[in-house]
Amino acid sequence: MKQLTTATVFALLFASTACKSGNGSASAAAKVGPLAPIVDVAQVLEKGINDLASAKKPVAEAFTGFQAAARKGSLEQIKEAKAKKVIFIGMEFELMFYKAGKGAYYLRTMVHPSAKGPAFLNFAGRAPSDGKFYVKGKPFSAYTGAAAGLGKAAAEFVKALNAGKCDSVPVADPAPLKKLLPEGSRMTERMLKGLERSKANLKTHCEAAKAIGADKVELRIDDIAFATLGDDGKISGMIRADFEFDDGKVAVEIGGYRPMKK
Repeated sequence: MKQLTTATVFALLFASTACKSGNGSASAAAKVGPLAPIVDVAQVLEKGINDLASAKKPVAEAFTGFQAAARKGSLEQIKEAKAKKVIFIGMEFELMFYKAGKGAYYLRTMVHPSAKGPAFLNFAGRAPSDGKFYVKGKPFSAYTGAAAGLGKAAAEFVKALNAGKCDSVPVADPAPLKKLLPEGSRMTERMLKGLERSKANLKTHCEAAKAIGADKVELRIDDIAFATLGDDGKISGMIRADFEFDDGKVAVEIGGYRPMKK
């Protein structure tokens, strides 16, 4: 629940790049569908990470509207990567459904912007056996200022779930992934199967969330993924970041850089 799997991370990287018709970046994403407000947040994050990577601004000033900090050594790693450009890939988007004061369902997704609008790359969920969640969410209204789009998107997404409009939930198409991954590799097979499995499970989790009749839903935004691009325009590595709440405000914490293995 707390960390992205390696397969999911690389699926995010390649699936986002597969949207090449939209430049694969948050700045080229379409603002359509119930998740459209996420694009505004993604654009701020993408601009910020590029300003940081190019040393145009210090971390405290790079992400307009967000408090920001960096883990020890991460800025040095990012600068050493010498990325020509950094693109926003996506974020972990978690919903926690409550009923009569108890945790009733945990919905974990991965969402990223694309030329066709924000879409999910992963869709999983479960009901906690003891009525407790072991990660903490926040009310949609807690996402204010530069992060307001996250709360708005979550509210619209929940409306769609409660209305039973499972077919309208946007799920990323894994087909473009096949063009960018080596044929016959185990990693390729795992990622493609993971995306297909999420798509197949969408209706099950959508219906489960609706059936609860939740009286409270909270949102947690966790892992954020960025990809660095080299001179050839291809992915050379990734940068991880996290969202945290600091004195009631949403803060961005930049993590380390990891080069893409050949």
